[in-house]
Amino acid sequence: MDSAASKKKLPEILSGGQQQRVQLARAVVHNPDFLILDEPTVGLDVESAELFLTNVKKFGVTALVSSHNINILEKYANKLLFIDNGEIIYFGDLKKFIQKYNQQAYKGIYFKTDDRDKIEAELKQQGLNFEVDEGGIIVNDAILNSVIQIIIKYGKTESISDFQKSLRDIYYEMKVSQ
Repeated sequence: MDSAASKKKLPEILSGGQQQRVQLARAVVHNPDFLILDEPTVGLDVESAELFLTNVKKFGVTALVSSHNINILEKYANKLLFIDNGEIIYFGDLKKFIQKYNQQAYKGIYFKTDDRDKIEAELKQQGLNFEVDEGGIIVNDAILNSVIQIIIKYGKTESISDFQKSLRDIYYEMKVSQ
């Protein structure tokens, strides 16, 4: 739908993404100092959610965004207020929070094998902590050599790269440890 046709329609009959943009326009037209946005991207496809938050950022207004969409928050937020069961777990710079939880070095090991199940079974049997990643596994740097030796038994290592945990990874680790 082109914007000329959209201008003539009532907001109620616009798509969810278009309605969100109308609401944002209504809010910023008054030049507020602060916006409070509760789950502003719920029901939006990825493209519309990104466009909405890009527009919020473009207006340069401070916004408090409550959201369960952790992936998108990491891309657009610069501060994080992490509350769990009414307790403030962290408040401050988002990048510093992520760096704090990426103190340990992690490696992504990508390999080819027909025996992936055997590799995972042996890693578990030896008590080595790992996470499955598409096409590979993520391990703490301290056990890298042990893991490579197991992979070599059953396949061929293709690449090893540094791995940084995302905000989503950190959040799920924190939830599991509670």
